[in-house]
Amino acid sequence: MHQTRKFVFIAHYVEPWNWLLNFKLFAFLHKRSGLPFFLIPIYYLICIPVSVFFFFRKEPFKVVDSYRVNEKVYGYTILINNFGWHFLFKSHYECIRQRILAAALFAQNQLNVDVVGLGALTKDETLTQGGKWLQAQNGIRIPIVHGDTCTAWFVIKRLEEIYVEHGRERPIALIGPTSKIGRAILLHLATRGYVFKAYTNSRKRFLEIQQELPESYRANLVHVTNLEDALDCRVWVTGKNKPSGETLIKFVPKGSAVLNFSVPDPLDVKNLSARKDICHVDGGLVSMPETSEMSYMMRLKWPLTYACAAGTMTHAQHGWNASEVGEVQTDRLEEVGLECEKMGFRLAPRTSHLA
Repeated sequence: MHQTRKFVFIAHYVEPWNWLLNFKLFAFLHKRSGLPFFLIPIYYLICIPVSVFFFFRKEPFKVVDSYRVNEKVYGYTILINNFGWHFLFKSHYECIRQRILAAALFAQNQLNVDVVGLGALTKDETLTQGGKWLQAQNGIRIPIVHGDTCTAWFVIKRLEEIYVEHGRERPIALIGPTSKIGRAILLHLATRGYVFKAYTNSRKRFLEIQQELPESYRANLVHVTNLEDALDCRVWVTGKNKPSGETLIKFVPKGSAVLNFSVPDPLDVKNLSARKDICHVDGGLVSMPETSEMSYMMRLKWPLTYACAAGTMTHAQHGWNASEVGEVQTDRLEEVGLECEKMGFRLAPRTSHLA
């Protein structure tokens, strides 16, 4: 008899209409990438006011789902009472941190989980320092996992796949190369002969990453601060939501592929509908193992989930005691990725805007 390992994945509402997913009446929205027009009045009359109410709400979180991954791993999803637009207010960050802490302590002490996954709640370094902030809080006794190691692994696999189709032996444009995932992509693929044009305003951070490579591979990373310098690239990877919209898409050459792992995506449906020549693919998504049973899934059609959540489940399965916070440990990238695949997680069928 296997000992059941339990985990929790803490997330937040993205768009105001996501609140409707709490009700079975709106279960059909799980199969859509956006809000249908006939619900727009509800969006403005109910969803937006609710999202404003949640900004000030005292209740910090809600357990929205529990599910079994396999005979050994069982988990929960907790949503803190925050929507995407709440993160625009830096003055609100302390409130968000306390909600995350309250959710983590509840999961540890009441749900008796073995691992806490944070996913997108580690994206802004000033919020949780890649999970380091939560790990250091009094009362936290279990591993904290950002899941970005697993995300980087599956983004890399998708990128290699797309490059065969669109790369034409040209450099790859990477926007957001200094993020945890962006850095991991660069360090992993540059040593395998891929050449990147890394778009960032931080010359210092770029050089730090470049210096992590063996000297013979450093020329495979090229720093650019102007998108015009990437016009020879036919594969673009977006890991940051700025630049966005028309500012970005006008520089993407005809017939290119764009792989995104940024939330929110810098290119929306309107941008892409005017550029049918672009192959746009959501990154960082995986298919759940066939053994999984789940009743609720935030925005994604079952059996899809985010790779960072899969990373949390893998951590639980193997009983790894060390936290996964801060930078992605590139020396463990393949180990974590392959263990995730052994559990049954697979690169998801290609989607665009989670459709």
